[in-house]
Amino acid sequence: MHVLDTALLPLPKPQLKAVLKRSWSAASPAQRQALEVGYISLANFQDRVGSKPISLTLSHDAADTAIAWMKRTSKDRALLSRSLLLSNKP
Repeated sequence: MHVLDTALLPLPKPQLKAVLKRSWSAASPAQRQALEVGYISLANFQDRVGSKPISLTLSHDAADTAIAWMKRTSKDRALLSRSLLLSNKP
């Protein structure tokens, strides 16, 4: 798994989140599952990563960097999950 810069997204991250949420409400159950995966996967896109993706594979020479980014993406993934659950309650 890698962390990529938000500049690679087709829209700014907040705008893309809003589009995915709106799409979810009009989607079939199968489509909703795919949209949920996409929404939560936005955690892998972070600001200030730069043009080179950051590997989250633990290696001896880059473990500290990988762990720092894992913490950041895990926190973002939790926030995205909570946001999705709260916004999609009936």
